[in-house]
Amino acid sequence: MQKGILITEKLNLIKKEDSFLVDNYIDLIFIRLEARMSLQMEVDTDLKEINNSNDIFTVIKKRHSVRSYTKKMVSEGLIKMLIELATRAPSSMNRQPWGFIIVSNSQLLEKISLKSKAHFLNSLDKNEHKIGELKPLLENEEFNIFYNAPVLIIICAREDENISMKEETSPEADCFLAGENLMLAAIGMGLGTCPIGLSLPVLRTNEIRTTLDIPKGYLPVLPIVVGYPSDNESYVERQRPLIKWIH
Repeated sequence: MQKGILITEKLNLIKKEDSFLVDNYIDLIFIRLEARMSLQMEVDTDLKEINNSNDIFTVIKKRHSVRSYTKKMVSEGLIKMLIELATRAPSSMNRQPWGFIIVSNSQLLEKISLKSKAHFLNSLDKNEHKIGELKPLLENEEFNIFYNAPVLIIICAREDENISMKEETSPEADCFLAGENLMLAAIGMGLGTCPIGLSLPVLRTNEIRTTLDIPKGYLPVLPIVVGYPSDNESYVERQRPLIKWIH
């Protein structure tokens, strides 16, 4: 406020000598202030869901798969932040072998959902022990495997010339680490996520790869839906894992 008064006083002194110059200078100041305020409002809108009080331990415990979303769209700014934080994950020999395909076209997501359901229903005999319990859901015409989330982020692994997906330093594993970063970051932004493995076979077909313009040498490995949770889902209790101490 004090700076504003000083500027006004100086301009009044200068205006006595050249009022035309000062009037134009004032117009320029207001244009810049208006642009800065507009940009700040956009940033504030993107970040208003972020809770800075979320410490890392709370965020990890709060993460769970969300299967019910509102229709509210996730802003491009938040999606960019999610990807930036995802790329902070460690990777073998620092290759950072990941790519990100963002799909927000609801009709395209519905198309992929229908194809994915058909694929698994057609292969039910071979995979009955795996998806038999999902059959009623897959046969339901209204069921969307992406749970009607507004955004699908497909993390793709880049297969380098000197390394394959089957080797110990697998790009696929690096992408899983990036995916966990992304899902944890989403919690801090008030967003929900859910990995959708059912979509992988269809996402890897030539038809869908072409539709999504996935570059050659990139393989979809971890599709994650992102959106605003529509309700407070209960957390699934974790089973006690095998733990062995070797002294």
